[in-house]
Amino acid sequence: MAHFAVVGNFDAEFELLEPETVRSPRRRALCRKLCESLREELREDGFDAIVLEPESGAASGSELRGLRGLCWMPTPKGLAVARAARLSVGEAPPVDVLRRANGRDLAHRLSAELDKEFVTEFCASFDHALAVVRELLACGPVLCKRMLGFSGRMRKELNEGFVSETEEAWIRGSFDGLAPGLVVEPLCDVDAEWSCHGVLTAEGELIRRGVVAFDTGSRGAFAAARADQQVSSEIVEQLEVAQCEVADGLREVGYFGPFAFDAFAYRVSSGGPRLRRLSDLNARLTRTTFAPNLLRFDPELLS
Repeated sequence: MAHFAVVGNFDAEFELLEPETVRSPRRRALCRKLCESLREELREDGFDAIVLEPESGAASGSELRGLRGLCWMPTPKGLAVARAARLSVGEAPPVDVLRRANGRDLAHRLSAELDKEFVTEFCASFDHALAVVRELLACGPVLCKRMLGFSGRMRKELNEGFVSETEEAWIRGSFDGLAPGLVVEPLCDVDAEWSCHGVLTAEGELIRRGVVAFDTGSRGAFAAARADQQVSSEIVEQLEVAQCEVADGLREVGYFGPFAFDAFAYRVSSGGPRLRRLSDLNARLTRTTFAPNLLRFDPELLS
């Protein structure tokens, strides 16, 4: 029997944006593909685990009764699948807390303190966003990130030096729905990436799980964990300092549970490589949560 089960609601950010939305065939296919990928990764890393697709999780309820269950993100729909499958799930933050904890405005605010030398702007209106995009495009390619996103989605790279009609419409669409806003920043040449993991207990205690290197694809989506790659003590030390700030920010919005934030080394035209300590923040499980070199893997702790 498996030691734990994961509800693969990989598209949970869409639920935060539109709680009543029905999962489209395209999103069902994406979740199915990501569930298959996670199953294979867990199997290769020696985990005895079941990964449930969010549309069919209830089918195996009798055999899963009482098994410890984790949701990719414990949204109402994700928890409903876990409970229908009769999994044992822990307490979860309210959905509005999940929305605030995963919103890129929080990550931007924390990054502004941790990475003062890195140019990034949070825009609360279309006019502000368009002005910032045009200003940064004059210096080079630009990356725009909507308030909520996953697996390289809800972001757009602009490379042409001007904003096309299609790109302008995409920017305008970033201010619709429950989580309006856009983060605009230079598109960097990235040399290396890391993910720093921890857990905040319901009492607010920070439990550190370590740092793992990883690779991303061309669209910024996760490609592979580099669990065999040694992370330098200097990087670990800097990210552990940043982790305290991130934990404080998550406590402020009422979040508890697993979290990870990404960091990267990047190049600038003058000077040596630099470290961006916080590029993205995920208040949920991630594709590096189960990396075998991380500490304190415990389904009870992560649920």
